Amino acid sequence: MDESLRSLTAAFQGTKKKRQLSTSGIVFLVIAAAAPLTAMVGNLPIAIMRGNGPGLPGAFLLATLTLVCFSYGYAEIAKRVVNTGAFYTYVVLGLGKTIGVAAAFVAALAYTVLTIALAAAFGFFGHLVAAALGADVPWTVCALVGIAITAFMGYRSIDLSSRLLAVLLVLEMAVIVWFDASVILARGTLALPLAAFAPQTVFGPGFAIGLMFSYTCFIGFEAAALFGEESRDPERSIPRATLFSVFLIGAFYLLTTWITIGAVGAAEVRGVAEERGGEFLLSLITQYAGPIAGQLAGLLLCTSILASFLALHNAATRYLFALGREKLLPRRLGEFNARRYAPSNASLVVSAITLASIGLFFVSQRDPYLAILPSLIGLATLGV
Repeated sequence: MDESLRSLTAAFQGTKKKRQLSTSGIVFLVIAAAAPLTAMVGNLPIAIMRGNGPGLPGAFLLATLTLVCFSYGYAEIAKRVVNTGAFYTYVVLGLGKTIGVAAAFVAALAYTVLTIALAAAFGFFGHLVAAALGADVPWTVCALVGIAITAFMGYRSIDLSSRLLAVLLVLEMAVIVWFDASVILARGTLALPLAAFAPQTVFGPGFAIGLMFSYTCFIGFEAAALFGEESRDPERSIPRATLFSVFLIGAFYLLTTWITIGAVGAAEVRGVAEERGGEFLLSLITQYAGPIAGQLAGLLLCTSILASFLALHNAATRYLFALGREKLLPRRLGEFNARRYAPSNASLVVSAITLASIGLFFVSQRDPYLAILPSLIGLATLGV
């Protein structure tokens, strides 16, 4: 066990003084990966349409409770093992190399697939926002812009990414809070319908799909451990960031989903979501908080997707880096760029895979929102 641990924590020797991330910086990275605005605007309509509809807040409550339980154990492990490999490292030390390697490849696949999904999401919603401003920009062009920005940022120090993500995260959470407050002021107690937590509603048709999308919205909460070797005080900051992120994300999602159901009405919400599709929540923000808030939400949605795209790109990069460092993938992936203070080779590979995938989607002419996103998100969620 000691030999394995020494092997898995051998990298970054002599670089402790260069560690840059604080607890707050890691929290921003983790919550940005979950992308509150993207989760609500992008995932919520699909979850309502194909999931348990008005019972979705109950699914979010169950997801939050189970992940809080998981996070306590995960945080205790993070105190004892500081390594970029995260899940891979933990499984190796607990269950052995064979199972650990399998877990690492599943995690690398899941995060890479989700990175591709977010590139498609950025393209789709970028196209919608451009259309609202009077410009006809193909979704693939918007996706390419997102890939270029993420590739540029991901190639460099994670500290640069965390500062950008902090600003974007504060803005996107502010617009959702604005919407929540507006609905409560307009609807009063009707904004929080108790029917959303009735057992027959929560566990009704589509519960499993609703629960899957609830977990999807949390993806990225466990990513704090990936940045242990780049943080200032990993034994304290990683556990704190993980637990705080789960509580904050869970409360935020639960309340916003509940209020969204209340804004439309439990009986009508599924039909309205099917009618409006990807514009469901944006239209509600415009209706309750005003056109300025709706336009701001549209613009921030693109930055929210970009923030999540960047955060999950960083997560996928660090899994490839860990696998390369362990010689389970080409060694070049495990090389650390001392000048950029980042696993730059792995980042370039993730960017190349994302770019090639978007090219294939363009050739296939599939609908990015209704065909591409549900499939990729489902696969990534199952993997995590």
